[in-house]
Amino acid sequence: MATLRINGAEIHVAEMNTDAATTVVMIHGLFTNMSVFYFNIAYELSKRYRVVLYDLKSHGSSQRMPSGYDLDTMAGELLALLDALNLTRVHIAGYSYGALIALKAALTAPDRIDRLALLEAPRPNHLDVSTFIGFRDLLLKKSVDNFCSIFKMKPSGRAVSKIREMSDFLLDHTTFRDDLDRNDSLIDELREHIVRKPVLLLYGWDTDCKDAAWMLLALLPNASVRWELGADHNLPLQRPQWVSNQLLEFLR
Repeated sequence: MATLRINGAEIHVAEMNTDAATTVVMIHGLFTNMSVFYFNIAYELSKRYRVVLYDLKSHGSSQRMPSGYDLDTMAGELLALLDALNLTRVHIAGYSYGALIALKAALTAPDRIDRLALLEAPRPNHLDVSTFIGFRDLLLKKSVDNFCSIFKMKPSGRAVSKIREMSDFLLDHTTFRDDLDRNDSLIDELREHIVRKPVLLLYGWDTDCKDAAWMLLALLPNASVRWELGADHNLPLQRPQWVSNQLLEFLR
């Protein structure tokens, strides 16, 4: 693992199988960190691909920053990370807000992205603070079950409280609330600049984002959607093996 300075912030980065010819970049969602992928899904993908994971700013071990949480800025940081790692063209898998960052990057620099996998992407034109508070509360509510399914042990109280501390920082000490209002143009951009690359949409059947799945399916001409019964917005934590299998089949 390493720390790279990306657009003024110290960003925590991890890589697996750096000798592989093809790279997959994985982007977690808000209030989580790279561990969403690191301990299971990324490991499975690394048997075939170079895998790059990073903690978004103010998440995990990356530097806390006061501003820049809109999709334009965060997609720019993703592309700057690719530059720092000398990656010219990659596949991207993004989860929740990370899926929207990936989609924005595909609009900004389509020549640098081959395939997109979007896990539990929310509707970009219906983003507000209450949406992400709902995602956070669901994550906290099911954190014990999710943690146990991955590590076969219960999480410490500290691990759970860090999620709340992270969200409190974003909500109360950054421009995050205002930055969400700057994302409404993404739908118009998708209509004007059609993303024709292959896109895989993955959702839990019990997700609150079903309307987003149908919207994105209509906007992305080469997209397909797959559903997993018994899972919700915590899909990669609840069904890591299913997600791994879907990604491996899509990316090959």
